Amino acid sequence: MSKEHFFFYGTLRPGQHNYFALLHDAKGVTHVGLGRTVERYTMLASGYPFVLRCPASTRIRGDVFAIRSREVVAAVDELEGHTGRARGYRREPVDIELDAGGRIVCWMYLYYGTPLAEEVPDGDWLALSAR
Repeated sequence: MSKEHFFFYGTLRPGQHNYFALLHDAKGVTHVGLGRTVERYTMLASGYPFVLRCPASTRIRGDVFAIRSREVVAAVDELEGHTGRARGYRREPVDIELDAGGRIVCWMYLYYGTPLAEEVPDGDWLALSAR
């Protein structure tokens, strides 16, 4: 499998519980760096974050990973409930601006539905969870 880039904005970010469960020490997984989405989205949180396309209110903060393992991609898809259906999380390509400079296209999990959650106005779930 060639490498695919993923942008994680919640529990798969370094230091979070799903990072340790799926990515930490996994073969074929490399942390590329921090970044923000080029486009604006809305982030909501209720124990874990949801990112929605509309309304577009802020750029989302997260971590970029290069993943070369089909098993890891399948495990992340399963965790996120990626089904490609109209409701729930769907993996979609988005443009990410890296803190170190440059842009990269990454897979990001967007939520389609109406979660009961509060808005994260600055788009950084780790900053919210640290409060």
